[in-house]
Amino acid sequence: MQTENPVLAILCSDIHFTHTLPIARANEPDWYAAQLRYIEEIESISRMHDNVPILCAGDLFDKWNSPAELINFVLDSIRQKWYTIPGQHDTPYHAPGRLKDTAYWTCVMAQKFNHIKNGDSIFLFSDAHTPRLRVTACHWEMTIPPVPEKYRGRREDTLNVLLCHRYVWATDRNSYPGASESERVRGMAEVLSGYEVALFGDNHKSFLWKTGNCWVWNNGCVIPRKSDERDYGVNVGLLRFDGTVDIHKLDTSKDLWISNGTILKAAEENIVLQSDFIKILKEVETKRLDFRDLINVYTKKHDVPVPVSRILEDSLDR
Repeated sequence: MQTENPVLAILCSDIHFTHTLPIARANEPDWYAAQLRYIEEIESISRMHDNVPILCAGDLFDKWNSPAELINFVLDSIRQKWYTIPGQHDTPYHAPGRLKDTAYWTCVMAQKFNHIKNGDSIFLFSDAHTPRLRVTACHWEMTIPPVPEKYRGRREDTLNVLLCHRYVWATDRNSYPGASESERVRGMAEVLSGYEVALFGDNHKSFLWKTGNCWVWNNGCVIPRKSDERDYGVNVGLLRFDGTVDIHKLDTSKDLWISNGTILKAAEENIVLQSDFIKILKEVETKRLDFRDLINVYTKKHDVPVPVSRILEDSLDR
């Protein structure tokens, strides 16, 4: 698609691929298929814009030691060019020194994720392309690298893009009570000086804000899993030729959720589970029952909601 202000990249973060069906999404008949919908839409947007690269600012997996089934699903699902950095969820105990022990790194080794090392900069598009993208990586809890003088103020041939996994916020609407002012983007003009665009991950509430001469796009979660994330908005950013970012809302019309009342009942069930379960163990201590049998006894006795029972059964199967 040729336009005067074409899209140069898709900006996203916080995919949080998960193996286990989240409680709030318990009405989904196939959680893997539900996750695939988001990835296919993101990649279709890339194809619509001449197969532009997809930049992802961390937390691709929800757990660093995700099971093989989930890793294989991701390997089979990714078809476009993804350029990535890890988030704290991608690293063992938030320790970057063990990144090669992770599900994230398996995808790097399989050449599905094009990993950018902390502090490194890569160029996307050739020197003949105007502008080319100079993408700089800043991993979790690392210092944002400054833009070298030779790349500053040269918007006619180079667009400086920061890819960073760090909690940032702009207003009370996209933060939490007591959020540190040091994490507020309006005070980051100096550290972001020289960058035209900064893509952040970690904060699941999306926002677009201009600080100094830099557009800050905090993408937020791509796959909503918790009840409060339902209202956050599911988006990706479209980085355009002129250095601006358009917000593109993803289709959530097929998402299936359970009611807040059911979630509350599940939480209440969880609170009493331990004491009641001990009682059940005592009642059946003379019988030869395996763990699955005990779970079935509990769910039947306490009239556990069907979605919650499905989650328990699914966890046993996996």
